[in-house]
Amino acid sequence: MPDAPSPEVRRRLLSNKLRELREAAGMGAAEAAEAMGWDRTKLHRIESSRWKRLKPDDVRGLAELYKVNRSEQVEALVELSEQARAKAWWSRYADILGGGRYVGLEAEALTIRTYEALVIPGLLQTEEYTQALLSKVPNSPSPEEAERRLKARSARRVRLFHFEAPLRLYAIIDEAALRKAVGGREVMRRQVRSLLNDGEQANISIRVLPDSAGAHAGLGGPFTLLELPGAPKGRLVFLESAYDGRFLEQETAVQEYDLIYDALSSEALSEEESAALMRSLAEEESGAGQP
Repeated sequence: MPDAPSPEVRRRLLSNKLRELREAAGMGAAEAAEAMGWDRTKLHRIESSRWKRLKPDDVRGLAELYKVNRSEQVEALVELSEQARAKAWWSRYADILGGGRYVGLEAEALTIRTYEALVIPGLLQTEEYTQALLSKVPNSPSPEEAERRLKARSARRVRLFHFEAPLRLYAIIDEAALRKAVGGREVMRRQVRSLLNDGEQANISIRVLPDSAGAHAGLGGPFTLLELPGAPKGRLVFLESAYDGRFLEQETAVQEYDLIYDALSSEALSEEESAALMRSLAEEESGAGQP
């Protein structure tokens, strides 16, 4: 079972808190960096959660600068920095997970809302479906690396089913992704049946955006909205690409994707209608009714 808490979330919480303390002290970023004797980029990295190792003395120095007088509050900040330096379960897969920043946030997210246009969302993929996708990647991974990728994906799925407070996942999947025969008809049939099983879990909602929707708000591409503990500023958008991914944390950007997701949700089939469509597709893939 994946470890908790997530160092990435702890890093984010500390960065947000330090920025809030600076703003409460009425100091600009340039002024604070100068007072600490730092280059301004160092403070920017700290406040944007781009740091890997934050020394306790740096945390205490910032707390003193921002006039944090309560010793227990200062030590709580230092404790957060130490927790953020701990290794998480995904560190053993750092070479294939890009350091695990997204996975770290996913591991402690309260809610994830995702839209996928051409593939099944990663957390809902079967092993053989994932293998089929990996086989088509340029410079396909070696069998050993592919196996490690599958193990990492399996570890991520544990959060969906085995935590006392499991992740709430809301997935909207374009019908095109369900009709794309990734790995062949049998692989796709089992993938669709797996979606049906997953959709029976109380914490998982799977809905299909039908072809009949035509042009829709999600034509700009897939995205994921994460709600994290430690509000305010506990929400962000993740946009994945073939080789990288980027996070959008500005409230205006998050609100924009909220609107896009709401628009997609208004056009998607209900959970019951989606399940009926998936059952129909699974029967088609199995050749049911064919002579």
